[in-house]
Amino acid sequence: MIPNTIVTLVVIGALFLFLYFRFFSSKGISQISTRQLQSIVESSSNHQYIDVRSVSEYQRGHIREFKNLPLDTLTTKMATLAKNQPIYVLCQSGMRSMKASQQLKKSGFTTIVNVKGGMNKWRGSTQ
Repeated sequence: MIPNTIVTLVVIGALFLFLYFRFFSSKGISQISTRQLQSIVESSSNHQYIDVRSVSEYQRGHIREFKNLPLDTLTTKMATLAKNQPIYVLCQSGMRSMKASQQLKKSGFTTIVNVKGGMNKWRGSTQ
């Protein structure tokens, strides 16, 4: 009985570490809420804003300041972005934007901000 308990604890611990490093540990990537984003968008124009949703999702409604760079095209379009300027990354829920943020970090971008909750949590105006 005791060996099974130890194996179970080891498996649970390994699963926890995997999930933590896969989804929560993103050194060099900040996270903000959509409420925080709204004040930033209203007060600053010296940032880059990208929406990594698909073209059709973007066309159904997007934040005016955000440029559409779908996640599947991001690597080929990164050259259009400045690596030394803050970049805010948004998607529908926050998962694709985190993947995009990790890609940007690996490519040398210095200030990356992922928007938690994405468009699902956005309460501001859209186009």
